[in-house]
Parts: sequence; structure tokens; C-alpha cells
Amino acid sequence: MRKYLVFIFMMLLTTLSFAGFKEDYNNLMQSLQQKQKTIKTREQYQKFLDEMKKQMNDLISKYDVNKMNDEEKLLAAQLYNSVNDGKKALATLKLIKKPAALDQDKLNLTKAVAYFELNDYSNASKYLDMVSKTSSDYARNAFNFGYMLLGKNKNKEAIAFLEKAVNAPKLDPMTAYYAYDSLSLAYQQVGNIDKAKETIKNALNSKVLPDQIKNRMKPRLTQLDTVGKQAPEITGVDTWINTKGVKLSDLKGKVVVLDFFAPWCPPCRAAMPHLEKLYAQLKDKGLVVISITSYYGTFSDGKQKIPNLKPEEELKYIKNFLKERNIEYPVAILKDKSIYKAYGVSGIPHFVVIDKEGKISKVFVGFSDGNDPLITYIKSLLK
Repeated sequence: MRKYLVFIFMMLLTTLSFAGFKEDYNNLMQSLQQKQKTIKTREQYQKFLDEMKKQMNDLISKYDVNKMNDEEKLLAAQLYNSVNDGKKALATLKLIKKPAALDQDKLNLTKAVAYFELNDYSNASKYLDMVSKTSSDYARNAFNFGYMLLGKNKNKEAIAFLEKAVNAPKLDPMTAYYAYDSLSLAYQQVGNIDKAKETIKNALNSKVLPDQIKNRMKPRLTQLDTVGKQAPEITGVDTWINTKGVKLSDLKGKVVVLDFFAPWCPPCRAAMPHLEKLYAQLKDKGLVVISITSYYGTFSDGKQKIPNLKPEEELKYIKNFLKERNIEYPVAILKDKSIYKAYGVSGIPHFVVIDKEGKISKVFVGFSDGNDPLITYIKSLLK
């Protein structure tokens, strides 16, 4: 949802030069743009998105669409989309008297977003395909639609949009990175590991992605190679927390989630309350969550940073960190990180889902929010 709102915001910013816009609209867009530049934390980012949606909703409520000219009606429809009201967006578009005189890319993209809001993915695809393929909005929204569908576990529909994104002729590096990575995950979700690998290989051969991003993606092939294989035991543990120890071979018949994390990692911290909540809900149905971290010689949790720590000192901070977050599932603190290589861990958070037969079922890298594909997938296994 965050990426979705931001892409709509970017699209709205490109319309500032339209004639007939209300002065308060221009002021709002410029104010939001300035606020976006000051965001430093995940919490500030979420607050910004909530405020943006509220202010857009307040703004559109002031408009009388019947008194607008056609360009203003198009903008009004975009604003309705930004507050997730596709029905009003389409109704507003029908009031336009001379649609042929408008920017056709913006008109068709607005229709595509409105239909997507209404879960009409066929029409969303139809109108998206009417947008110029050389427009950056085409690639961004193709990715955006695919990413949203991936979060809803609608993997086949997600694949269709994500394929559009990675094949778009105008694709910026960051959108390309997320699009390829999401497409690979979508293929993994439907059990097509070969296509998942092919997608990563295509990314590594892409002229759009810089070498720095390609280097981040290379380990994905190693990770995909682990899928379907027996999960290696967790070795090199110095200390277990919330348990005396865990052997994966003893957990057959259960769904196990391995969470490779570190307290200093913001997305790792963001994932923890969702994992704890899911664990509390589904542990009686057979869910096991095991978090894995190691000593770094320092401790940081977003509130404090303590350097030059001995392992026993760092352990105290880690225990307190987990206690503050009410983490009840097992946590392994490693003294030897060789298990990272066995699981293809190159960045965190890194999640490995192990099926009831003890085999690696899916691998997820990164975390967004409670609608993250990881959460959706775990729930689907334990319905």
C-alpha cells in the first residue's frame, strides 16, 4: 500500500502545470513534496502517507465536479483514486465532455487505477496497455499493480502485471529491481522455480540495473537452489533464548519460519510484531517461528547505539531488546555464521519457510508491512 500511494502521489505531482487548478491544490502538492523530503524513519513515512491521504480526501470534498473543466475533472478522478474510491473516479471521468482533448496517457492510466481499485484487473490491464510503453508511469504502475496483487496472494494476476513492468522499455533502476525481485517471488509462489530463476538471470543481464544492484540480486539464485531441499540444521549457536535448543528434524509435521535478523536492521524490527502476532495466532495449528542472529560487537535498535561490546555484553542488550518486544518464540544467537551460507543469506531480513516434510518451501527477502507476501503465504499454509 505504501508504494501504491507514493506512485499515485508522483503521478499527481506531474500534473501541477494543468490550467484551472485550485490554488489550494497546488499548495497542498508542494507542501507534501517538501514534507516527503524530510522523512527519515519508517514511522515518519507511515505518518506522512496517512496525512497525505487525509489531506487529499479533505481537498476533493471541497470540489464540485460539475463546475470543473475537463482537465480538473481528470485531476478530481485521480484524487478519488488516491483515496481508494475507484467508483467515484470512474463516475467523474464519465462527466468529461471532450476526452479526446485530454492527455490520453493520463486519462487511460487514471481509468486503469480506478478499475484496479474495484478489483477489475482485466479492465485495469486493458487501460494500462493503452498508456504509452515509453512512459515511466506505465512501468511504475504495472509494478505497483503486480506488487499489490502479490500481497493479496493473487500470484497469477501479479505475474501478468509484473511481466509488463520488467519488459517496459522505460524502466528506472529501482523500479526494475523491485519488479524483477517481485516477479521472481510470484513465480516461486506458484511453484515455478525455473521461471523464478530465469527472472533473476534476466535481471542480472539487464542493461537497466547497475552492477551494485545486480550484486545484491546474485544470491537470489543460491536461495532459489535451496527450495525443495531438506532444511539444514541450525548450527553454530552460542545461546538459545526462550528454549533450551531446537532441532529442525524434530519439527516435521509443523510449518517452520526461520527469521534471519539483527536488532540494528529497521525492516527486521518492523517484521517482529507481525511474526509474534502470527505465532500467537497459529502456534496451536502448527506454526513454529525461530529467529536467528549473531554477534556484531555493537548494539543498535534505532534508539541507542552501543559500540565495542563483548559477546556477553551484547547478549544482555539482545535479551532486553527481545523482552521489550514480547518475543516468545525461540531465538538463536550464533557464534559461527556458516549457517548463513547454507541458507544463501546475503541480506536481512531473510525468511525461510519450511514445510511439514522439513523441506524448504519458500524464501523471502525483505519486509514491508502486515500485508507482506511472507505473512500472506504463512497464513495460506495453515488455514
